[in-house]
Amino acid sequence: PSFWFSEAATVAAADRSEIDILRLLLNFDAVHGLYYLAMHVWLSWAGITEFTARLPSSLAVGVAAAGLVVLGRLVADRPTAWAAAAAFTVLPRTLWAAVEARSYALTAAVAVWLTVVVVIAAARRSSALWALYALTLTLAIFVFMYLGLLVLAHAVTIALGRNKRQLLPFVIAVAAGLALASPLIALAAGQREHQLWWIGGGGYLSGVFGEQ
Repeated sequence: PSFWFSEAATVAAADRSEIDILRLLLNFDAVHGLYYLAMHVWLSWAGITEFTARLPSSLAVGVAAAGLVVLGRLVADRPTAWAAAAAFTVLPRTLWAAVEARSYALTAAVAVWLTVVVVIAAARRSSALWALYALTLTLAIFVFMYLGLLVLAHAVTIALGRNKRQLLPFVIAVAAGLALASPLIALAAGQREHQLWWIGGGGYLSGVFGEQ
């Protein structure tokens, strides 16, 4: 089908020049900046059609499913891993994200692989892997700022698991990741009134917990 409203916003942003995209991000829409820049590069090469604009989302769902296979093998067994990946790919919301020219599928992929990194880092107790977690967390926040909240689930996982002594390195890695992402967080926070003008009454937090 033809582009709908949100997809048209993606195409309109990605079809701008690099300077115009930078102006858009600095003044209005920093929270989607990395996705728009990636789509700009892709669509400049592939051309703009419904198929080319949506293809990256389909590939991102594949990357997320692959990550679930890896994660499943780390915490369970092969049948569980493949069952989780198969269930994920047929969820209605996953299928929707896979055929939409928005950043939701990419967000899911980054979330899965960030979780893979934290599981491996906690098990192997490696400073290099915790540094990788910090960098991946920074990337995750640049893809979708609310992915920073995923560290709360990771903290509970470590605190209740067999690697409790890795909680301190985890906290240090989270602090480093948040520090690296702080310019984007500050910029996006300053743009929240423009981003959420359509939400009535509830203010900024209603954009997190629901819609009116």
